Order: sequence, then C-alpha cells, then structure tokens
Amino acid sequence: MHPSILCYSVFFVSLFAWASAQVASEPASNHKHLWLEGEAFFIEQVDHQTWYHSADKQLLSGGDFISHMGEKPGLVSYQFQNTTAGEYFFWLRLNPFETLARYRLNGTGDWRVIDLNQAFDKVHIGSEKETDMRGMAWVGLGAHALKEGTNRLLIELRGVGEKQHGAIDCYCFTTDPFYRPEKLLKPGDPRPVYSVPTIEANNFDQWMTFVEPSPLELKWAQVRWHDSLSGAAAEAASLNRPILLWTMNGHPCGET
Repeated sequence: MHPSILCYSVFFVSLFAWASAQVASEPASNHKHLWLEGEAFFIEQVDHQTWYHSADKQLLSGGDFISHMGEKPGLVSYQFQNTTAGEYFFWLRLNPFETLARYRLNGTGDWRVIDLNQAFDKVHIGSEKETDMRGMAWVGLGAHALKEGTNRLLIELRGVGEKQHGAIDCYCFTTDPFYRPEKLLKPGDPRPVYSVPTIEANNFDQWMTFVEPSPLELKWAQVRWHDSLSGAAAEAASLNRPILLWTMNGHPCGET
C-alpha cells in the first residue's frame, strides 16, 4: 500500500474517534423527550404465539415487548401523557423482518405506512440465537405535532406472507432534531466514549497489518480480467462459460 494511503486511513480513523468522543462528551440538552414501552398498551387486538414471543429480554427496552402472529392483522392502541405541546420527532422500534406496519397519531389523517426499508440498528432477538423473522430495529417517522395532555397512537401489524405478524419494543418522541436512537440508549443517556488510537513505533507494524488488505481480500486480483468485451465473449464462447461484466464509472483495471 502506498504510504499516503496509510496516512489518510489512520488520519480518518483518528478523526472519527475524536468526533465520536466530542459528541459523547456534550452535556445533556433541555429538549423534551418521551420514551414509552411497546408492552404498555391501552388496548390490544393481537394473537399471542409462544415461539414468536420468545426472545432474549436483554435486547429489549424494559425487558419485554408486544407481539402478534395470527391470521388477521394485529392492532395496538396506546395512550400517553405529554406536558408540553409542540413538534416532536417520532422514533419507533419494531420488528422489520418479513412484516409490514402502519400507524395513526391522535386519530387525524389517513393511515401512514412505515417504511421498513429505512430501518436501522437491526438485531435478531430470538432466544435460540437463531437468525429468523424475530427481530427489532429503529425507524424514524418524521416530525409530528403532540398536544398537551392525552395523545393517542394506533399501530397496525401485518405480515408479508401467509401469517400476519409484527412486534413493538418501544417508541420515542423528542424535540431534539439531532437525536438518533442507538440500541437501547434513551435521549440524554451518555454515549460510549471511543479513545483516539495512538500510532507509535511499537504498534506501527500492527497498524500496517490492520490497514493493508489481506490475501483473502486481494483474491479478485488473481482473476484474469479482460479489457475488451468482444475478446472476453470470444473466449467464453470457446470455453462454453458465462461472462461476468463489471461496469462502473472508472475501469476496474484502472485504465481510465
């Protein structure tokens, strides 16, 4: 690897760690937050299924959640109190795998579909440590007006296949536009502080090994790439083999 690439790589690693430490060290703001548990529902119309509800409780806010698996969509209704009316950013932690969901807030407007393609911080929660349809992830649902006093939230859980299913762990409303959920950390909780790595003579070789690509990562270079599609097509026809066409903004062989 060229020395300049190593320098830039180490520089950006250090810069990222420094920026994370700065964010983690910022004092708590005066923003308003509401953190509510999915299992603390007002009314529920769900079918409980033992396997679907079995989970590693350490991965859940409050150690529990509400789930549904049945022949029809599940419906969960929530009521929560708010002391300060205003615009709040809505975050929801629910199952993103093989499921669909939509919601209504305070009974106004049409149902709003939850775009689970935008879900992040995904984790499988099955108690058997298996990778299956049981999981949780965060999704941002934008800014909404909350009123002072009682607010109502209605969430419908549907499935992609034959079974209608879904699960809700928790949800959060915050006036902080820069807040982004991370696992089970609530707004105002201290974020992890990452130490800035130090490059010294006694660990320089370790950093070189870390930054440089491994032999496994360089296996693509052992492929005999063609710089002509017609030449590759002729050879593929003679060998009765398929063609892998790699096209991009910039030639894969560096011939730009």
